[in-house]
Amino acid sequence: MISVYGRDSGTSPLGRVATDSGMVAGVLGLVATLVGFAGVMVLPESTLKSHSAALVRPAHDRPLAATLVTAPPATPAIPPGAPPVLPRGKGMWLHYVRQAAGNDPAALVAKAKETGLSHVYLRLGSSKDGFYGQADLNRLLPVAHAAGLRVVGWDFPYLFDAEADAHRAVAQIAYATPDGHRIDAFSSDIETRHEGVNISVPVADTYSRRLRELVGPDYPLIATIPRPRYNRGFPFAEIARQFDALAPMVYWLARDPAVEVDQAVTDLAILGKPVMPVGQAYDPGVDGGPPGPPPKEHLVRFIQAAQSRGVTSYSFWVWHHATPDHWAAIREARS
Repeated sequence: MISVYGRDSGTSPLGRVATDSGMVAGVLGLVATLVGFAGVMVLPESTLKSHSAALVRPAHDRPLAATLVTAPPATPAIPPGAPPVLPRGKGMWLHYVRQAAGNDPAALVAKAKETGLSHVYLRLGSSKDGFYGQADLNRLLPVAHAAGLRVVGWDFPYLFDAEADAHRAVAQIAYATPDGHRIDAFSSDIETRHEGVNISVPVADTYSRRLRELVGPDYPLIATIPRPRYNRGFPFAEIARQFDALAPMVYWLARDPAVEVDQAVTDLAILGKPVMPVGQAYDPGVDGGPPGPPPKEHLVRFIQAAQSRGVTSYSFWVWHHATPDHWAAIREARS
């Protein structure tokens, strides 16, 4: 913030010259006055650079120019056609836009930015429902990108037809809104047989390889997966070979969230891909855990443990079940 102040105008005028010594004094006074006035008009560059905070002046020393206040720079907008990238920082998962912020994309984006989110995940389809997310993308992407908020599209493949699942993912990645916006990355939510998925080593390998072939070597793909500790035999290696990052679902239920996220990062580190854990911001009673939403302290422990392991991104499931305490924990965490 730079402030420019004037000086008091009460310098003594030149008087009549009575003697030679008076003339000299008068001339010297004039020179001093002009030099002092010029010092006000031109501030040295070093002086300007040093004024990063408000200047404090006596009440009688009134500013001549308005004080300039510089706000923190806003997140740059993401233009249509911007290259896709893996997300960094804090994220939140969405099932449908209609379930979040009163079905208002502007309010959704405002809350995301106020919370410090850098990205959201939006469900776009599944094997059972097809690709249905076009209307949500049309409404959300332009508003999100204008605010610098990235949107990762996600899909639930049941893998009974791995070829069709891969082509549906490509359609979601290629989809452009009427004004040219596309999702910023893509995540496949690859679940277990317990969720009705036809998962096996050959099927996972076929789906992952085909998806990578279709999108090319550079498109950012995130595999949302269960945790190795509780899912021995799941084809983690086959999936990791074709995906750029792994997002384990670290839903701690009745366990210690810090221990759970630390274990997940350790177990997946051998695969050599960034780990982007997904935390629990919902009532685990539906999954057999203790009924009721987890307390704020659990989310704080999850975040701190993830950060201590050096993860570049973490997120929470799910927006429409997150409580005010959950939002507070995420907002208060550093990115």
